[in-house]
Amino acid sequence: MLRQFTCIMCPMGCSLEAEVLPEGQVEKVTGNNCKRGKEYAVREVTNPVRNIASSVLVEDGELPLASVRLNAPIPKKDIFSVMAEIRKIKVTAPVSIGQIVLQDVLGTGSDVIITKKRKEKGGRAMKVVKGGTVSRLLKDVPVPEMFHARQTFSREVIAPKDIPAVVFREMAQPQFAEKIRPGMSIAVTAGSRGIRNVDIITKAVVDFVKQKRRISFYCTGNGKSRRSYGRGAG
Repeated sequence: MLRQFTCIMCPMGCSLEAEVLPEGQVEKVTGNNCKRGKEYAVREVTNPVRNIASSVLVEDGELPLASVRLNAPIPKKDIFSVMAEIRKIKVTAPVSIGQIVLQDVLGTGSDVIITKKRKEKGGRAMKVVKGGTVSRLLKDVPVPEMFHARQTFSREVIAPKDIPAVVFREMAQPQFAEKIRPGMSIAVTAGSRGIRNVDIITKAVVDFVKQKRRISFYCTGNGKSRRSYGRGAG
């Protein structure tokens, strides 16, 4: 059996082909320009793993969310179960980068760690240092007096169980639905920074496209790397 992959080990994105024996072993890998590509293809066949970036609720913090990620990849089959555990996490400010907020999640050996520090509510978000580089550059430039300001926006809360219905309703609007035509390849990108329940949102978008009975779709990671997580028929 021949399986095809797009390598994600570097920005080149090599197109890989792996010849897989009936017992599941990889006999040969072609298309790779380095040994990491071969290792990636073998791993995708025998034990595919992924890392996860998400966000958690922060109580008494200057902002309501803090970004998190896993400190080690987990089996691909466990992604949704681990995301369900991450959604349960609530931390109290202050939190710092690298702080473990959930250890050995679901026995995978991977910890959930903070990737963006959050100060306590009321703390100063910016420290002004006089005499630094900016001060020297602006020494002859008249600068008006500045003040710290904070603006709070109302946030509509959508329960996770209601997210798919909301996504379907929005995607069904003519300005979106009419742009999806038979035979198209659909790319779905998922920038997860600061977006809670991004896994549910992305799955709902893919389900909408598949329901429209289109030919194929691609799920990619963030804009920094062209990650192809899957391809399927509608």
